[in-house]
Amino acid sequence: MKNVVVLIITLLLCFGVAEAGLRIYAASTGVIIAPNEYDHAQQELYRQLTNESDEDRFLYGRNERWTHDPLLGIVPTPNHLEAANVSFPVNTTHNTTVTIVRDYINEYGMASTHEITNKTRIALLGDSFTMGGDVLPSFSFANLLPELADADFLNFGVDGKGTDFMYAIYKERAETFEPDIIVLNIFIDDLTRNGYGNEMFYQPQLSLENGSLALMEKNIPTYDEFLETYKPRKRSYIVDWIKGKMNNINKRNKLYEYGLEKLPFILDELSETPLLVTIFTSTEDLDPDYERSIEMYQRVITLLEEKNIPYLDGNRLFSDVLPPDANITTTFFSPERSGHFNEVGNAVFAQGIAEKLDQFNIVLTRTDSISYTPNRITLRFFHEGEEVVTVQGYDIERFT
Repeated sequence: MKNVVVLIITLLLCFGVAEAGLRIYAASTGVIIAPNEYDHAQQELYRQLTNESDEDRFLYGRNERWTHDPLLGIVPTPNHLEAANVSFPVNTTHNTTVTIVRDYINEYGMASTHEITNKTRIALLGDSFTMGGDVLPSFSFANLLPELADADFLNFGVDGKGTDFMYAIYKERAETFEPDIIVLNIFIDDLTRNGYGNEMFYQPQLSLENGSLALMEKNIPTYDEFLETYKPRKRSYIVDWIKGKMNNINKRNKLYEYGLEKLPFILDELSETPLLVTIFTSTEDLDPDYERSIEMYQRVITLLEEKNIPYLDGNRLFSDVLPPDANITTTFFSPERSGHFNEVGNAVFAQGIAEKLDQFNIVLTRTDSISYTPNRITLRFFHEGEEVVTVQGYDIERFT
């Protein structure tokens, strides 16, 4: 009996020392210890909103580019414009100043620079690649597409979102525009960004019961509402730490499987409208989990082929047009920025989509080649040696 008592006291002392150690560690480093990502996200937001020295703490995404939607979460702010004046020499004696649009969201909350007309309407769903990360608005593939195909392209891409969100924004916003075609752009990581872990807090949720997919009613709180209602709970740091470690076991596989479970049903519903899916991954240079990404990539392609859904294999597209001895990462992506497509990658991807849209009887401006001048960022599209479209801009690093 005495030994049992000693053992219990020893365990309690060890637990107490570990608890105190974790509390000191968390306080000194600012590390958040949580049992799961949902709780981690709430703690992180509460810390942000209670930091009175942070003037931007109540800004969604810390930027006026974003606003709040009770069902969709953080979404682009309509009529948002950021521009900068850039001066550069035109000759040895004179300079010129031009205004460059750095960021543009139209009145409908889309990252689209073209007017909506009465042409064929194509709704683009996707994440930051679709929204135009790392390039000026005129160089995103979404805004290059109207130069290549005679249609209106409605860009509903939103940074950091997953396939569940793409379905939700289609049902809540894009569908009201009665698009003739949907282009669903799946960066393979999008499958890991759905209602699991912290994404449950920030994004809409889909329910799947008896083979039926539905958008759940959800009132995502504003930052003010969250601050009014959130109460930090009494908890044990050591228990939360152990739970967190356990939840992180095979975490990425769990995230993929969570996204893959609903994807077939999302595809079935979106296919009620003519649907084109594009799918691509990052490169081996940029993705530390590249082998698993490729495995999931192949699973999605198999699913698309089983459902007879037309798709653009983005990885094959880039491999096919890669110049000899060139590096795919530096040719088509921007590793020095955030790893999205660079200007050339966006142009090539736009071409790939435009050619796939040919089967939907969209009138295309055929493009045989692209030339790229990095100092001035001029993309010239050619057909049979004749220049048909020129899009000009300036390197984002020259004025940021």
